[in-house]
Amino acid sequence: MDLMRDRIKRVMDNHQMSCQITIRNLYVLKGFAPVIDNIDFPVSKLDGDLSGRSNKYILEEDWDGQEVDGFIPIEVFFNFFENGILNDKGEIVGYEPKDKKPIYIFNTNNALTGLVDDLTWDDSKRLDYLKSIDMVKL
Repeated sequence: MDLMRDRIKRVMDNHQMSCQITIRNLYVLKGFAPVIDNIDFPVSKLDGDLSGRSNKYILEEDWDGQEVDGFIPIEVFFNFFENGILNDKGEIVGYEPKDKKPIYIFNTNNALTGLVDDLTWDDSKRLDYLKSIDMVKL
């Protein structure tokens, strides 16, 4: 598993392990639309089956903002870019967290920390990197 995919899995697994078993989270994924099909996300997609104790995820683009009975929504940002997140068209757009404590997949000081040696990449180089590891196909 490459460092990028491992980071996503580790951050989500760590969050799930830190939550009480009685709480079910609905992870609202922001900036994941262009990459979700190319990663092994450790939470299953919200598909209408609300039984069990499992956490679920939904892409921000697919969520109408309505509460889902028995779930607490938590924002998760694919914050790999300096100037925003990827929308479903692969364009970098700005974002504002709505939650007080969103989950950021990458280091908020420099998302490249721990992934690559050159920490000066601009957003264009970062997008090229995602393409080179087959995370984004635009």
